[in-house]
Amino acid sequence: MEKVNRINVEDEVTSLSSKEKIRDSLRRHLRFRKPVACETFREIMVLYLRMKFFVVILILACAAGGCITKSKARVEIRAAYLEGLQAGQQNSGAQTNIVVLGDVERHQVPWVEGLTLAQAIATATYSGLHDPKEIILKRQGEDARVNPKDLLHGHDVPLEPGDVVTVNER
Repeated sequence: MEKVNRINVEDEVTSLSSKEKIRDSLRRHLRFRKPVACETFREIMVLYLRMKFFVVILILACAAGGCITKSKARVEIRAAYLEGLQAGQQNSGAQTNIVVLGDVERHQVPWVEGLTLAQAIATATYSGLHDPKEIILKRQGEDARVNPKDLLHGHDVPLEPGDVVTVNER
C-alpha cells in the first residue's frame, strides 16, 4: 500500500508543468509561509531578483557605512582624545602636564623637573583591579613600552613635558 502512495505522489509531481515546478521550488527556497500573490513565473522571478538586489544593497550600505567593533571604536576615541589634548597644549604654548590614560583617578599630572614614570602613575592614583600588564609612554609621536616589573625593580624612566602615559591592565 505504501508503494502505491509513493507512486501516486510521484505521478502528481511529474504531472506539474515545468513553470509550476520552478514556482514551487522558488516558494520553498524563499521560504514563503503563505502562497505568493504572484501568478506568473515572470512575477516570481522579478520578486526573487528584487529580494537579491535588496540584500546586496544592504551589504554594500553596511560596508560603506563603516561598521566597526567596540574595541576599534575605543581606540579611535582614545586617539581623538589624545590629539585634542596635544592640540590644546600646543595652542596654550606651555606643555606643563603629563597625560595619564587608563584606570586612573587623575588624567592630568603637573610636570615638575625630575618627574619619573612611577611618580606620575602614583600621582594619577592607579585604580585598576589588577596590576598593570603594560605601560606605554608616548613622546613626540613615538611609543615606548615599559614593563611594570622594571619600575618595581627601580628602573624608572624620567618624563618630559607633554608625555602621554597609557596604563593597560590587560
